[in-house]
Amino acid sequence: MKSIEAFNINDAYEKIKELFSNEGNKFTYENAEFYTIDSILVNIKNNNNKIANICIAQNNIVSTLVEFLVVFSNFGINDKEREELLEIFQPRNYYFDFNYLSVRDGNSIHDFLGENQLFTAYSILKSNINTTRAVIGLYNPDSYINTKQPYAQPCQHYWYYLFKEDKLCLNVVLRSLSFEKGLLLINYFEWNCFLQMMANWIDVPMGEINIFIGRFSVDNNYLKKSSLLGTEPISKTINFDVKIKDFNNDKYLVDRFLVLIKNKCNNVCLLKKISNQVKSEFLSTCLNLVIVYLLTSEGKNNDAKQIYDELSVNELTSACNDFFRRKWKEDK
Repeated sequence: MKSIEAFNINDAYEKIKELFSNEGNKFTYENAEFYTIDSILVNIKNNNNKIANICIAQNNIVSTLVEFLVVFSNFGINDKEREELLEIFQPRNYYFDFNYLSVRDGNSIHDFLGENQLFTAYSILKSNINTTRAVIGLYNPDSYINTKQPYAQPCQHYWYYLFKEDKLCLNVVLRSLSFEKGLLLINYFEWNCFLQMMANWIDVPMGEINIFIGRFSVDNNYLKKSSLLGTEPISKTINFDVKIKDFNNDKYLVDRFLVLIKNKCNNVCLLKKISNQVKSEFLSTCLNLVIVYLLTSEGKNNDAKQIYDELSVNELTSACNDFFRRKWKEDK
């Protein structure tokens, strides 16, 4: 079994890339060349930053935020609705084609056999901080029994919160994971947010994230070219500050916001009103960045700049800064 110990997500990126280059197993699928590593553990010690520097240089960060908001709010009654929403925020990546990927829903988290697993995990941890039972299952055999059907099984099987060395840690178990289309696009961001939220709820520091992967893969084209894209400096971190008493209200408001966006709502006053009603500064920032993105896409740069400049400088706003400034300059 392979293992990687990394200080943070940026260190993990470099070490994973090196491991694929030196020890990956090469194979070809549909005329594309991949490298894989089977049975691997990735340990990330420090999780203050949610976005790898390389992602700022190449990913559409607003698209990543929208994917996360879909999971957080459990938006959409089917994949078609979720895909229609994300279509508005294409491309996902400015250099590689990630647009065909499906969007994961949040149903397994929020309504697994009729229960919200986040609340259940919280209750278990509050009753016994040293428990080994704070598990969130993402694989339901009743739903995914037909393993021969394409996309019948989710890549993620479960999350497991563990209090260790006076910090709350998160263990994630996956049958398979794509380096560039999974870990760096949405997965790490999502895991980081849900770990920090739970740590806040039980009032303990956030610890490490351990990722257990059955088969880890990367497209060789990405492996060769990603290092040429450069990295961007990261700014002040931002806390995923959704309080447990505000969770359902914020979840409802985010879902309502996304419904309006999917239905091509261009009433900025209404969208701003919802973003102001959200209690979480993190979520409010996400919603405002979505508004800035949409205004920029419509060429309404002055309105976009005004909203963007009113936002606090943090990891999320900084991650979008170069894209917005470049677009506004191009449109002059």
